Amino acid sequence: RERAELELELRRAREEHVHQSRASSATLAKDAAEASAQAERDHRMGQEIQNMQAQLFAARGQHDDLEAKLKGVRADKSALELKVSTLEALQDGSDSIANAALVAQRAA
Repeated sequence: RERAELELELRRAREEHVHQSRASSATLAKDAAEASAQAERDHRMGQEIQNMQAQLFAARGQHDDLEAKLKGVRADKSALELKVSTLEALQDGSDSIANAALVAQRAA
């Protein structure tokens, strides 16, 4: 009878050990799956960050190009404004000469 009780107790202990072992394995598998999924998410996020950094770098380059073009346009504008001022001054000078010629003709 004692032996039967010991065998029963041993069987129960084995079953409990198997149950705990399976539960532990399931927990480990779940943890591994979660860690793998997190690693995949981290990897994708890293790639997205790299893509955004590349886009930012390209945008900065385009911005610099546009700034240089804007400076060129401003320089062209200044040169044109100077030409207009010169032409206006020449026109004013021509008008003055024409007026002086008219005055001289009338006086003559």
